[in-house]
Amino acid sequence: MRPPHSPLSRAGLALVALATLALPLSAQPPLTPPASQPTAPPATLPEVIVEGENTASSDSPAPPIDAPFINQPYADAPAVYDPNALFSPAASVGYAAPDSVTGTKLAISPLDFPGSVQTITESLIHDQAARNIYDLTRNVSSVGPSIGGSANRTDDLLIRGFRVQGNSDDFRKNGFRDSSRTQRDLANIDRIEILKGPAAALYGSSGEPAGLVNFITKQPLDYRQDVVSARIGYWDDYRLTLDSTGPLTNEDVTYRLNVAAQDSGSFRDFVFNERYFVAPVVRLRLAEDTYLTFEGEYLRDRRVPDRGIVLFQGSFDAIPIDRFFGEPTDQANFQDGQVSAILNHAFTDDLLLRTGYVSNWSDEYRDQVDTRRLGGGGGGGGGGGGGATLQRRRFIQDAKDQNHYWIGDLVATTWLADADTKSCWARRSASSAMIPICSSDDEHQCPEPVRRTQPTHQCPPAKVR
Repeated sequence: MRPPHSPLSRAGLALVALATLALPLSAQPPLTPPASQPTAPPATLPEVIVEGENTASSDSPAPPIDAPFINQPYADAPAVYDPNALFSPAASVGYAAPDSVTGTKLAISPLDFPGSVQTITESLIHDQAARNIYDLTRNVSSVGPSIGGSANRTDDLLIRGFRVQGNSDDFRKNGFRDSSRTQRDLANIDRIEILKGPAAALYGSSGEPAGLVNFITKQPLDYRQDVVSARIGYWDDYRLTLDSTGPLTNEDVTYRLNVAAQDSGSFRDFVFNERYFVAPVVRLRLAEDTYLTFEGEYLRDRRVPDRGIVLFQGSFDAIPIDRFFGEPTDQANFQDGQVSAILNHAFTDDLLLRTGYVSNWSDEYRDQVDTRRLGGGGGGGGGGGGGATLQRRRFIQDAKDQNHYWIGDLVATTWLADADTKSCWARRSASSAMIPICSSDDEHQCPEPVRRTQPTHQCPPAKVR
């Protein structure tokens, strides 16, 4: 059986299309009827009169097409004006984004930014039914998944050939450092902006020349909207999401709530993924041009990391694709959280203030057996598969990342001033161990894992830069 996109199938589809187009042409009567046949009178339609009253005033100007709007869930949703639009990107239309905020921290058109920023809109995320960022990087040039040691645990990308890890400075959420040790959920993501090249130094990133990935979350809308979606797929893949937004008590208090629950199996034995996610947002309009936004999210993820299979005897077909080289007791548990309070005030149309506090954290505990290489000693290891012995190691890790920020931005139309940032980063590696896996013959001689414990580093007093 040929694949559906083979050259032969394409040629067959082309012939069918040409034949379909040719049939109506051959069936049409001649343009000049024979003299023996009477000419039919031309067909006419009955007269239709439309009556109404024009209520539009000729003096009222039409709304500008480039008015700043906040993000919308879909392209056909009614637009909502945002008085603080210098900090917010305009609503995307389908797969096109008229501007982005990652390149300069302000909403700016791609034509006005000398760097390279590519935007993945919510319409593309929705239409593609993306499960994670790996499903979306195929739409971005020079960006793809890394083949590093993440084992599908976290977001691990290659941007222009350089590795960008999910728990590094190069992953952001709404412009702030988002150190996550697991894959980020897309339930509350409005768009993803990828800044390529050394322009990422604007955020004081880790020094990688690759770039930066910025996740922008969904914000409350002024109208009521509730969307429930479900996904059912192969290998016991089930996912249910809720996206609810609108006025909470009155038009001055709006909310947005995103909830997701997922239970997925895998074609690989013993591999699964369970996750629960909730992200509430409440926005208060304190005055006509003053908004206070509270945002939070919590993610719980439990999975069995999958290292894949190995090359044996020069072929991947020698080993069944459902073969799992770990242990049935392998586990990886993650918990992510974030809270923020942001105050936006517009003094004038050209002078805005944004200030607030952001705190996020990510916990990881995993106990798993990693596949190292096939073969042992000096001869048959690595790629060729000359040996038949699989080397593995047991890895135990308990780690936590924390980030705390206070921000204060005063923005005018053409200048940025008084941007003070305080940040704190703490990382605790409570236990890690790497030991070889013993064979069944000498199981009683297996050594205990050698644990290396490090004390928790307390955050020093923040300094204003």
